[in-house]
Amino acid sequence: MKVYVKTWDGRDDVTSAYNPVTVIEVETVAETEEPAKLMVWNHEEWRTVATEEITEGKVVFNDVGCRIDQALCIRVEGGDDRIADLRKDGSYRFLNLGADSTGEVFTVDYDKSTPFGEMDPGEDYGLLIYTVDGWVDADSERLSTGGFTFEGTSDRLYRITGPGIASRPFTVEYDEDMDEVVTLRR
Repeated sequence: MKVYVKTWDGRDDVTSAYNPVTVIEVETVAETEEPAKLMVWNHEEWRTVATEEITEGKVVFNDVGCRIDQALCIRVEGGDDRIADLRKDGSYRFLNLGADSTGEVFTVDYDKSTPFGEMDPGEDYGLLIYTVDGWVDADSERLSTGGFTFEGTSDRLYRITGPGIASRPFTVEYDEDMDEVVTLRR
């Protein structure tokens, strides 16, 4: 999502030479001298890939690579995280991190197999949802097949934990044309 070349006096951002790029703008009311951080989920945590100064209550991240769909965390000291659901076409939307979902609710069923690996019926798995408090347990029900079911919305970021599962963030959407729930890795 960001590509840098190390130079003798620092580093140069060359992302646009290797990827399609977009601009992400975020408004904030947090008052801080610290730069805002653009972060990506990697190795079980949000990791900083770029920083920008906040000017007049706004931060602008230029040349953000959008070759793949992904979730990005924008963190401003003294403020709540913002999660941008970035699409390959360069568009993005901010996900809901509040206590209540604002989108249409639909049932998501994961049998034993999921887009992130296969669940063992004898092992423990958890469903997490990202909120202003970070990753918290989400309501789900285990199925006899080893998987689980939950009530999802397209305005949230989720993650499955447990053995044999790639603990990647994802969103879910209901595709009316196909009459099915689609899981999108982030």
